[in-house]
Amino acid sequence: MSLSSFAAGGKMSSAPDALLPTIRSRTLRVRFGTLPDDVLVQLLAARGIEGGKAAAVAPLASGSMSQALLLSDSDISRQRQDFISSALAALSARDLGAALDLAEASKKVAKPELVVQLEALANAIAIQGRDTAGAADGRADSACARFSLALSAVRQIEGNASPQLTVEAMLIRMRAV
Repeated sequence: MSLSSFAAGGKMSSAPDALLPTIRSRTLRVRFGTLPDDVLVQLLAARGIEGGKAAAVAPLASGSMSQALLLSDSDISRQRQDFISSALAALSARDLGAALDLAEASKKVAKPELVVQLEALANAIAIQGRDTAGAADGRADSACARFSLALSAVRQIEGNASPQLTVEAMLIRMRAV
């Protein structure tokens, strides 16, 4: 993943489409590549995050320091695990109650944190799919479809969609596959 920022007069923006065309015409595009895992570990260590935790978080951060910081926060990590557990439980529940409860709770989560939670759910689903890849019962295909739905939800949240409706629709669609 390559991030871009636009710089003009000392100001930066990672959302160039939000800038007026007259401003964009006077800017310089600066591309930022992803950071290698070992650099993330060093940066996390410099912020006081112990080596073992930093080494575990770095591969999950997709080269992003802000993502690594979110992943290394103990409270956010607990919330992320709770979200994953609740989502997986909602997928196998008899009715939609658990899914609707999780969707309701997601509207209270800050969007960057919700994105991290949804990406972590996608990773958990990918691991399930990998573990069932040899099975002939369609679980791997189901995991693949659920993975795509989770990533689609991430894009929708990043595009300013309603968190509650996005999570609700994602879980309902995931239950159907």
